[in-house]
This record gives sequence, structure tokens and C-alpha cells, in this order.
Amino acid sequence: MLLYLSAVAVLPMLGLVLVSLQDFWTPQIDWSKLSFANYASAFGVRSGLGQAFANSLVLGIATATVMVVVCPVIACYVANSTGRIARLVDALTGLPASVPHVVTGVAFLIALGSGRYSLSGTLVLLFLVYFVVTLPQASRSASVALSQVGKELWKGSLMCGASWVRTFLRVLVPLMLPGLIAGWAIVFAHAFSEISASVFLSSPARNPVSGPAIVDAFLNSGTFSQLAALAVCVTLLQTAVVLVVQIAGRRRLSCQV
Repeated sequence: MLLYLSAVAVLPMLGLVLVSLQDFWTPQIDWSKLSFANYASAFGVRSGLGQAFANSLVLGIATATVMVVVCPVIACYVANSTGRIARLVDALTGLPASVPHVVTGVAFLIALGSGRYSLSGTLVLLFLVYFVVTLPQASRSASVALSQVGKELWKGSLMCGASWVRTFLRVLVPLMLPGLIAGWAIVFAHAFSEISASVFLSSPARNPVSGPAIVDAFLNSGTFSQLAALAVCVTLLQTAVVLVVQIAGRRRLSCQV
């Protein structure tokens, strides 16, 4: 297992770090000339890669936070309703998973990227696309978190006279919190590194995001060392978020037990 992890994760990451510390990509490594100059250049004040990283971070946090607020409400509604509307809502939340992100990006570009109130090149349009493409993961995470809460708990709260809103906020949300935190991390990782849909919607001059910025810089300028520096920062940030979420979830579970 350790050998497998080293082959698929550790060694490629070490290679990426090594490239990011070089002035230019070359197999002949001069260890005395390795430096963090590429990181300073990539995240400079006027750097497009640094702006793309910041925009992706903001969009990832915003998308994940909104999903954690919205999807538990949808999950509770679907779980406690038996009508056609509930079944339709459940089907719609999972529908984006069957649609390629490229198709979703093109659809949003056609619908909201032109006209009098065009959102082309704005972070608002990217947020709407991220909301749609991450909806299946977020809704399923919320449904799984809700399924782990016994119905007797919230039904007992309702029988004692508490309203649905009070039951949801005081009973369901605290018990669902570990699963919701895990769902937040999943949505953040997807939104932060999304490429397929955002490549049609982001504007390199106005509001770039990390995925398309990496592809554009790779195809046009070939600045491998700076791209490696950005890729290392993206990987480290996502890894840190996942680790923090795991620690927070375990602590929350231990407190509940």
C-alpha cells in the first residue's frame, strides 16, 4: 500500500515541487539554483495566475458554503414528502451528474453570456455554473447525513410542539453536521479545481480562475515552472482543507458520542 501511494501520489508531487523550484524546466538539475522565485512571480500583485488562484478560492468557498445551507433543506423536504413535487426535486438535484460539464458551460454561456444583461466573464456566472455542476454531490452528501439521523429524534421534537424550523435548526442540523462538513469539502474541491465548464465562461483579462488559467498558460506561454508552482499551491490547499475537515468531523463525532 505504501509503495502504491508513493508511486501515484508522493513521487509525482515531489517532481512537481522540483520543477516549481527551477528557473526553467530541465532534466539537468542545478541544486544550488533552486529557489522560490516562481512562487513570488506566480502570486505577484499583477500576476494573472495569482488572481486566478484567488478567484477560484473565493468561488470554491462561496459555492461550498451556499450548498451546505441549501442542500440540507432540500434533503429534508425530499425525505419527508411523498408527492410528485418531492420526487421531481430529487430527480432534478441529480440530473446535472448525467450532463457533461462542457455542455453545462456552453448552455450557461448561451443563456446568460449575451444580451442586455450579459454576465459573460463575471464571477456571478461562474458561481451559477459551479452551483449546478456540484449540486448532485452536495445533495447526496446531505441526504446521506440525514439518513444517519433517526426519524424518532425529529419526530419526537415535532410531537413535543416544536416547529419544523426549530426542529431543523436545533435537532437535525447539529446531528447532520459531520456529514455536511464532509460535503463542504467535496464541493470545495470540485469548484476550486473545475476546468471543463469554466474554460468557456472565465475571462483571462477580467476574472480568470485557476483551471483555465493553467491550461491557457500551458498552451500559450509554456511557463512550466510557474504553472508547477500554482499547481503545488492548489494541491496543498485542497489537501489542507480535506485534512481540516476530517479532523473537525472526527472531533464532532467524538463529542456527540
